[in-house]
Amino acid sequence: MTQSRLERGSRAPAVLSDADSLERAGEQTIAFCYGAEPSRTLPETGAGAVFIQEDLLDACLKSGASALIVTHPEAAFSKALGALFRPRDIFFPDSPVSAGADIHETARLAHGVVVGPGASIGPNVEIGPYAVIGPGVEIGEGTHIGGGAQLSFSIVGANVSIGANAVIGGTGFGIVESAEGLVEAPHIGRVIIGQDVRVGSVCTIDRGRLDDTVIGRATKIDNHCHIAHNVRIGERCLMAAFAGVSGSCVIGDGVMFGGRVGVGDHISVGDNARLGADAALMRDVPAGETWLGSPAKPARSFFREVATLERLSGNRKKGNK
Repeated sequence: MTQSRLERGSRAPAVLSDADSLERAGEQTIAFCYGAEPSRTLPETGAGAVFIQEDLLDACLKSGASALIVTHPEAAFSKALGALFRPRDIFFPDSPVSAGADIHETARLAHGVVVGPGASIGPNVEIGPYAVIGPGVEIGEGTHIGGGAQLSFSIVGANVSIGANAVIGGTGFGIVESAEGLVEAPHIGRVIIGQDVRVGSVCTIDRGRLDDTVIGRATKIDNHCHIAHNVRIGERCLMAAFAGVSGSCVIGDGVMFGGRVGVGDHISVGDNARLGADAALMRDVPAGETWLGSPAKPARSFFREVATLERLSGNRKKGNK
């Protein structure tokens, strides 16, 4: 299936039954390693087997893991992931509301709502017209789901508001290179939304690839925002419209996003940071700082550059400092 070459390590489990990251993998777990940053953690992995390229063979065997040598490690891992975790059936045509769903008697479902098997809908939940609650989704007490919203692979806390046409728990934008070209990577994570969160209309929050995507308690997200896979957003954050957070970012507590802020992948933003409108983050932001501009930088540096450009262009008015 993966066309890999096996080199046995001191750990050579007869069965590989799970897939995870290098850091969390156990003896019966398969992982992959590709790139400079992950390769530094390869010698310490507890994985039973790791997809790698030839140049990482010594580091892999040093960890005790068996090596699965292949040209495209991430694509091979994605194939293994797809074999280990079959997609859950999202089609349930017999009835719009499955008999296998657990719906509290005080919950209110509008016309056209679809609820999948194994879903759990708590007390005093309100779900608008034509919303879709996928199999296994859990919705906490007092939560409101707007019309046309779609939820899958998600756990939603109490007193949450999700706007119309939001899509929660869809597959993330995980595209990997393979011998056949670009292929989509399977996702097995969830979306976890804490209590008292607001998610605006037409927002998208992708499920994690391996980890969960997490939105912390009392965070408020405006309309038309996008949260990519594996993102972790802390508590009490405010995010204005059209902001986008790329995959695997970590956002601290109390962070404020202006409109149309863009955050590059794998970036960390510290507690209580402020990100001005249109800021484009390409590196980590320390706690408590205000960053502006594209590419974003500390506010003091941003305004110093603006003043310098005005002075050099001759557009600065007399008397302004």
